[in-house]
Amino acid sequence: MSDEDTTTIYTINRTLFERVSSCACTLSANTSGRMVDSRRKQIASVIFGKIALHAYTMLQIAPSNSHDVHGYPFAFPDYASVFVLARAVMEGYCTLYYTAIDDISEDERNFRILLGDYHAKKKRVDLLKALGRTPAELPELEADADALRTALQQTDTTGIWDGKKLFLLSNTDICAKAGIAQRNYKPLYDYLSSYTHGYPISIEQILDISSINHVLNLLIPFLDVCSGYVCFAIRDFIRLFPDQNVFVDTIIQRTIIRFEENFRS
Repeated sequence: MSDEDTTTIYTINRTLFERVSSCACTLSANTSGRMVDSRRKQIASVIFGKIALHAYTMLQIAPSNSHDVHGYPFAFPDYASVFVLARAVMEGYCTLYYTAIDDISEDERNFRILLGDYHAKKKRVDLLKALGRTPAELPELEADADALRTALQQTDTTGIWDGKKLFLLSNTDICAKAGIAQRNYKPLYDYLSSYTHGYPISIEQILDISSINHVLNLLIPFLDVCSGYVCFAIRDFIRLFPDQNVFVDTIIQRTIIRFEENFRS
C-alpha cells in the first residue's frame, strides 16, 4: 500500500471512529446521574460510559494524520497504548452485553449481577489484605462479601461463588450471542493482548517501525474494529434507554447496520 493510500484509509477510519465515539460520549453524558428503575440499567450506564471514555482517550493518543509527528516525546505516537485501550473497548462491550443486554430470564440476570457484586467486594477485601491495609470499613466489607457469598451458595450449583471466576460464558460465546463471529473477536483480541502483556510479537513490531505510515498501517484495522464494537454498544444501550435514539443520526444508524452484517460473517 502506498503512503498516500495509507493516509487516505487511515483518515477515513479515524473519522468514522471519531463520529461513533462522539455519539457514545453524548449518550453517556445525557444519561449520567439519571434515576433508573433497575440495577441492570445502572450497571449498563457505567459500563457504557467506560467504553465511551476509552474510545475518547484512544482518539487523544492516535495521530490525526501522517504529519502528526510533532509534540511526541518519542520518535512515533504511542500506538501501543491505543491497542491496550482497544482491547478494553472490546472487553467492555462483552461485559455490557453479558450483564445488561443478553436475552435471559430475570432470575439469571439477577444471579449475574449478584455474582458481580460478590466478586467486586471479595476482590476489594483481598486487595486491602494483600497491601497490609486495615481501614475502618474492612470489617463491613468482609461482612458484605460473606453475605453475598451466602446468597450465591443458596442459588448456585456451579461452585462459582469461590470468587475466582466472574463470567459464566467466555467472551467468544458472549460475542456469538451478540452477533459477532469468532474471527471478529478472538484473533483480534489475542493480538491486542500481546501489547497489554508485552509479549515478544509486540516488541518486535515496535522495533520494526520505520515511519509514521507504518504506525498508521498498524492502527487502520483496529480503529475500524473498535468503531464496530462502539456501534454495537450504542445499539444495545439505546435498547435500555430508547429516548436516546434521537441522538443517533442516520449515518450512525447505517454504520451500525453495516457492522452487524460485517461482524456476523
